[in-house]
Amino acid sequence: MDRVRYGGVFWDSARWDALELRPGDIIVATPAKSGTTWTQMICVLLIFQDPELPRPLGVISPWIDMVTRPRTEVVADLAAQRHRRVLKTHTPLDGLPLDPRVTYLCVGRDPRDVALSMDRHVANLNVDQMLRLRAEAAAIDGIELPALRPRPPPLPDARQRFWRWVDDDTDPADSTSSLRSTLHQLTTFWTASGGLDVVLLHYDDLLADLEGQMRILAEHLGIAVPEAR
Repeated sequence: MDRVRYGGVFWDSARWDALELRPGDIIVATPAKSGTTWTQMICVLLIFQDPELPRPLGVISPWIDMVTRPRTEVVADLAAQRHRRVLKTHTPLDGLPLDPRVTYLCVGRDPRDVALSMDRHVANLNVDQMLRLRAEAAAIDGIELPALRPRPPPLPDARQRFWRWVDDDTDPADSTSSLRSTLHQLTTFWTASGGLDVVLLHYDDLLADLEGQMRILAEHLGIAVPEAR
C-alpha cells in the first residue's frame, strides 16, 4: 500500500524518503502535544544512561518532517550517528516507512489537554522566524516551496479556539492539529498489522509511574540499565 503524504506549512512526511532506517531505530511518533519531547528524552536517557547529553536533544533526535532545517543536513547528521538512534515525527503510521527492525513508539493523551497545550504552543510561535528558516532550508535543499494557504482568522476567546480545534474537519493529511487528526494518528498505531514492533504508551501512565514505565520500555527495547541508575 502506498504511503500517505502528510504535510503543512512547516512539515512534510516525504522527507522520510531520504533517510535509510537501521535495525534498532526508535521512531517516536506521537500526535502533537502528547509528550513528544518527554518521550524522546526518556529514550535518549535509556540509550546514553547519562543526563549530560553530548549534544542538544533536538540534534540527537531530530524531527524528520520539519522543513525549517535542511533535509540534507538532518540526514547527514543521522548517518554519522553511531549510537542507537531516536527519530521524532508527528506523522501517522500509514505515512511512515514500515520496517520490522524498527520500534514505533506512540503516546496517547487526553485530547482536551492536547487542545489546551496546542493553543499555548501556537500563541508562543514566532511564525515569521519559522517562515524565514523554511525558506533558507528549501534553498539549501533545492526545493521549490508551495504557496502558503490562507490561515483562519485568530479567535480572541480561548473557548472558541478550543471548539474550533474540536470541530475542525480538515483532512488529517493537511491538518496541523485537531481532534480528528489526533485520533486518526492514534488509530493508525492502535490498528497496526502484525509484523511491526509498535509500543503504545499513555501520558497519564508516564505521570503516575514514570519509573515503572521507563522499566517497561527499557525491557521492550532490550536496554539493560544498572539498578543504581
